[in-house]
Amino acid sequence: MSQVPHYWLESSKLELMKALNGTFLALSCFTVALRVWTRTRIVRCWGWDDWFILLALAVFVGECSVWLRLADVEGELASLANLETYAALICAEQALYITGTICLKISLAFFFLRFLITPWSRHIIWISVTIYTLLATAMLFLVIFECGLPTNYVLKQASNQCISFRVQSCMGYAHVLGADEIVNYG
Repeated sequence: MSQVPHYWLESSKLELMKALNGTFLALSCFTVALRVWTRTRIVRCWGWDDWFILLALAVFVGECSVWLRLADVEGELASLANLETYAALICAEQALYITGTICLKISLAFFFLRFLITPWSRHIIWISVTIYTLLATAMLFLVIFECGLPTNYVLKQASNQCISFRVQSCMGYAHVLGADEIVNYG
């Protein structure tokens, strides 16, 4: 009797992935809850940065849910339906990750803008976050629509109907360097 292959992670690694996922989700919820408590009870000052950190947490909860579903799919037998589900989950995870980083960067920008007084330093924050947000949004659309509409992703990938890896690499390179260079050396 021939065996249908599993995906590449064995069950101990899947359990570790689930445990780490739950641990980081609990830590994130705890730290954001402490921030909310501090900002509402002690400081009594709620700002845009707090709303964006809550949005980033909501996106992270969604991302953790996708990771848990990915762990379940990886434990199943390989089939075309599971491969389509797996590809859709990977696409969703990447999109949620990019969305979460955008929310987190905007939250950090609003936080730093509370303390910066000089116009040139405020402009650097606005410019760097705007460039990062534009590049990350472009990367988000590239991740979601790299093969056209996100249906039948595996078949489109197999028949070379997707954007080439070179374009994806260049976009990723621009995304990383464009945002970090301005923040680090701006």
